[in-house]
Amino acid sequence: MNQGFDDAVAKYVKFLRNCGCPQKVMWVAPKDVLFTGSSRIYIRMSDPEENEAAARKEYEAGIASTLGVEFHSLCELNGATCCYVWFPRDREEARRMMMPADGGLKMSALSDHSYLKSKGIRNWVVWGLLKRRHGKKGAFYGYPFGDSTGLVVKVGS
Repeated sequence: MNQGFDDAVAKYVKFLRNCGCPQKVMWVAPKDVLFTGSSRIYIRMSDPEENEAAARKEYEAGIASTLGVEFHSLCELNGATCCYVWFPRDREEARRMMMPADGGLKMSALSDHSYLKSKGIRNWVVWGLLKRRHGKKGAFYGYPFGDSTGLVVKVGS
């Protein structure tokens, strides 16, 4: 039997602790993530309650799909681990991404040496300027936020 979102998050927080990651979880969505084409990532500091509600909805959709759902860390920011929820769109994608056969939760975390340098952005004008400056190279597509698998950061225009 699959667990509810709150129980899954509690289990993930323990997992993060064991991985040496901050145990405070900050949920992010594609609209809140901007890559620069290098090792820098910007995170728009939007409403945490709204982001948690979106993560909960994505988790529940993933569990309902019976294909599995993944909690994954993206970076560390201000003493929190920025995380996202992802689930495969079909059985083939679930197989390629090694999702649990029971359709349950897969947990992943980046190791200390692979964290991206992150910066939180609160000002919407600054966010707009950064999006304009980095343009298409800031797009994050594919796994985890898109339709295709494979973590892909678009670095060219």
